[in-house]
Amino acid sequence: MATLMTGIMIAGILGGAASGGYSAYQLKSKLRSSICNIAQQMKNYQDSMNSTFSLLDLEIVNIQPKINNTAETIATLKKNFHDQKQQFKSEYNKMVFLSILFLIVVTFILGTKRFILK
Repeated sequence: MATLMTGIMIAGILGGAASGGYSAYQLKSKLRSSICNIAQQMKNYQDSMNSTFSLLDLEIVNIQPKINNTAETIATLKKNFHDQKQQFKSEYNKMVFLSILFLIVVTFILGTKRFILK
């Protein structure tokens, strides 16, 4: 009877060890496949981010000359506006001077006409 109990106990130990080993093997396989999946997801993410960054770099390269061109256009327009403002100021001063001169001449002519006609 003791031999039978020892045999059952040894069979239980061997069964438990085999079951534990098989569980560990399955867990190891699942863990390994999870690690591979995560590594593949990280690689896909890295590839997508690299392509996004390359697109952004290309966009920056394409937009930078436009920004520079726009800045140059704004500077040119600002200079032209300033020049036109100065030109208008000069023309306005000339018109005021000529208007005053014209009024003086007309007043002088009308004044001498009245003086001569008296």
